[in-house]
Amino acid sequence: MDKAVTINSCIVSRFSPDSEVAEAYRTLRTNVQFVNLEKPIKTLLVSSALPQEHKTVQKELFVKLEGEEEKLVSILKEHDHLTLDKIALLACLPVSTVSSTLLGLEFKGMVKSLPGKVYSRHF
Repeated sequence: MDKAVTINSCIVSRFSPDSEVAEAYRTLRTNVQFVNLEKPIKTLLVSSALPQEHKTVQKELFVKLEGEEEKLVSILKEHDHLTLDKIALLACLPVSTVSSTLLGLEFKGMVKSLPGKVYSRHF
């Protein structure tokens, strides 16, 4: 199975940039960017053609990660579940910075907050 298929599509172009799926997303992104240059698109609905395919809601089609976000995502990619303190230790960042960055990643749908200050990847 292609590595890109196992990674959530919201970040496939980042973790498997040479895959066919990543190329399809880049093509879609380019086509969407040039649909109407005068009035930017605010919302885009992408659905599957087959009724038995799972339908998911994704807040953003292409998630852009900043430096600290990228660092935390790579740490969570290597581990299933980590506490806030352990993430801060591995990232060499203050707990307050990690906490606010994880909240931003949670809003982007990349991280899931669990009881006990535990975080898991959601990609």
